[in-house]
Amino acid sequence: MYVLLFLSILTTSIVGYVHEAQEDAVINGDIVDISDFPFYALLVYADTNSQLCGSSIISSKVLLTAAHCVDGDDEIAAYVGVSSLDDLDDHQALKVKETIMHKDYDMFSSGVFDIALVKLKKKIKFSPTVQSIALGTGNPVIGDEVTLIGFGATSCLPGTRYCSRSEHLRKTETEVRGYGEENSIESSGNNTNVCYGDSGGPMIYEGKVVGVAATVDFAGCMSGGNTYTSVYQNLDWIKKQGNLKS
Repeated sequence: MYVLLFLSILTTSIVGYVHEAQEDAVINGDIVDISDFPFYALLVYADTNSQLCGSSIISSKVLLTAAHCVDGDDEIAAYVGVSSLDDLDDHQALKVKETIMHKDYDMFSSGVFDIALVKLKKKIKFSPTVQSIALGTGNPVIGDEVTLIGFGATSCLPGTRYCSRSEHLRKTETEVRGYGEENSIESSGNNTNVCYGDSGGPMIYEGKVVGVAATVDFAGCMSGGNTYTSVYQNLDWIKKQGNLKS
């Protein structure tokens, strides 16, 4: 298993491989506008403004992401309402007050309690392109289709983590294939997948966020599925730590 953090130093070191984003890629997804997914928020390193992870807006001051995205000493910031990395210059980064990782998170347990909250210093101003998303109150049915979104890698050299990144927000659909430890959600892969850089982003089912992107099964992202931490399994923790109404 590999966590999905976008390793930009690797992607940019392969001369001639980092290229313009393909039309069909998250892996094999489609370019979308933020107005279709206005709850998506991009996390960046505050000092360099470089891409870190995805997240979901769940209240005016709280974002939902993966614990491994905030498990470090780096200062982070967030952008909302962006469809493309080119949009960052036209938006103001949101400053982070604190991050809260699940107390039972273990970096060696893939998809188990890999969940965290990002609390912002100021409230988000909602608009048609900036909205919150409801939390899932149940897990998706095995075999049902779910939607995955993110700015992560769009293709990789076979069997490696040398990947090209996407400049645009992308989506793909895949099926739930089963459940792992602590009801972590496993999706099918089958050449349509999230990849490195999509960590922390949402799994969407029936208009709600039901999972948080945690791991991908195989290097290259194409052949394996991925694991999402279950929102439903951690719903009480999210509401308590995020001071959200029941």
